[in-house]
Amino acid sequence: MVKRGSESKVSEWKTVVTVLALVLVYPVGLVLMFVWMKWPMWVKVLVLLVGLVLFVVGILVLVAAVALVAIDPAGQIRKANDVKRKYDLKAINNCLTQYYVDNRRYPVTFDSLVPGCLVEFPLDPKTREPYEYRLAPDGQDYRVCAILENPEESGQFCVDKVGL
Repeated sequence: MVKRGSESKVSEWKTVVTVLALVLVYPVGLVLMFVWMKWPMWVKVLVLLVGLVLFVVGILVLVAAVALVAIDPAGQIRKANDVKRKYDLKAINNCLTQYYVDNRRYPVTFDSLVPGCLVEFPLDPKTREPYEYRLAPDGQDYRVCAILENPEESGQFCVDKVGL
């Protein structure tokens, strides 16, 4: 009887150690489980498969997190907005040049460009406000500006009658 009690305590101790090892140090717990424990084989395989699934999910989460940091979606949106701003200002610049060729002066407002040269007037992609337009008092010079978001290019981007 003494032996059975001590075997029972040893078995309980092995179970506790194995489960702790499975939780804390999975590979060691697997070895202990297959060597020490007299659990049915289907339980051992189930524990192995659950551990493998958790490991694969953990790796996928880690890869996704690294990819998300590397891609920097907010930074990409800022860059895309800045590209659109520059494209819009170049289109406005072309329309203002065409307007000047036709009228020998630049328009007082952008309204004169729509619907002639522009189907609709381009707005800032973030603020949805029109770009800043400054006309010289004599009507012979102008400046159209946009504020860039991207920290690498932050500041104003302007076009005038000379170009960029």
